[in-house]
Amino acid sequence: MAAALACALTLALGATASASPKPGKYTGSTSEKGAVTFTVSANGQAVLDFSAQDGYNRACHFSGGMGGIRTFTVAIASMAVAEPGAFSGTVAESDRPFRGTTTLEVKGKLTGPVASGTVTALGRDCGAGSPTPKASMYLETFRATKD
Repeated sequence: MAAALACALTLALGATASASPKPGKYTGSTSEKGAVTFTVSANGQAVLDFSAQDGYNRACHFSGGMGGIRTFTVAIASMAVAEPGAFSGTVAESDRPFRGTTTLEVKGKLTGPVASGTVTALGRDCGAGSPTPKASMYLETFRATKD
């Protein structure tokens, strides 16, 4: 009985350890085929130097597409990693293609050597000129793995 309990405890601890965020550099891509990079701190408690190249995600379904909207980089210097591996942060973007200042939110999850998440424009929908007026104007996903 004691041996079985010890074995079960070892397996449970091993599963928890493998799901913990892995320190180091991560690289990957967004759903729009842009690059995403960041580093997980040595203690696994922070995402540092997050950078994602982003652009229009076609969520608004405008007839003929948007054309000419350039990509830009979403950059956040540091985001805390909470249990169980979740991280998030915001940054104000006032450059084109946005009018005025738009807040972009990054939300992610680290599971072992893999990260996934979203980049969203908060409070911005497609508007009346779109066949999907209530859809988020900007939403991309990302996936990255530890190098």
